[in-house]
Amino acid sequence: MINIEHTEENMQLLLNFCGEVGRTLLANGAETFRIEDTIERVAKCYIDCEAEVFATTTSIFMSINVDGNTYSKIIRHRRPSTKLNKVDEVNTFSRELSINQPPLKTSMDRILKIQNSKDWSYMFRGFASGVTSSFFSLMFGGDFLDFLAAFIIGFISFVLLERPLKIELPVFLYNLIAGLISSILAGILFNLGLGSNVDMIIIGAIMPYVPGISITNSIRDLFMGEFVSGTMLFVQAVATAIAIALGAVLGLQLF
Repeated sequence: MINIEHTEENMQLLLNFCGEVGRTLLANGAETFRIEDTIERVAKCYIDCEAEVFATTTSIFMSINVDGNTYSKIIRHRRPSTKLNKVDEVNTFSRELSINQPPLKTSMDRILKIQNSKDWSYMFRGFASGVTSSFFSLMFGGDFLDFLAAFIIGFISFVLLERPLKIELPVFLYNLIAGLISSILAGILFNLGLGSNVDMIIIGAIMPYVPGISITNSIRDLFMGEFVSGTMLFVQAVATAIAIALGAVLGLQLF
């Protein structure tokens, strides 16, 4: 462990570094207990005191008390996504820190590099959404025509919902529109003869939006004693499922 000097500059840099570690995890779908544990561990690599951390599904509150002075920071991220590759990179980085501690500024550069690493291309993610939809349709009992229809809908839905105009939609409305678009397109393709089971097409098309990871993370948080975050995640997952179902029903009513 490197016990850095307890200067104002060093403490602020350490606090900012820990904050960016937490921000990266929070923004990319990590569990609450993982965020708290990782921040506490990376802080311990540089200073011989405990970092106090409280994380929720959208916020992190943290403080470091040293020599009678308290340094605090709040991290806020309202629209977490699911990019588990970045969560894995942060986990790997935190393990490396426990073995070999580079200078604090070097560690800050490393975490910023992870944050700014490029995502998969827009078209590739659209293609992946289509593949996900099509194979779920097949898995739930659809035939080859349902497979093709679900692929088309999955791709189109992603393109329409990835906010090409950079409009920030409320989460509930976003998922309602996802269900609405999926069911409307399913009805159109079914009436055009591309598909044998409209229900199998819709099921496949909405699967990329089903909050499976949120439900899993909520259960893990509850098991780890994070009752506030676990409950919040579970409620969010239920609200998401209701929004998708409502959108799908509204779309079906049009046909």
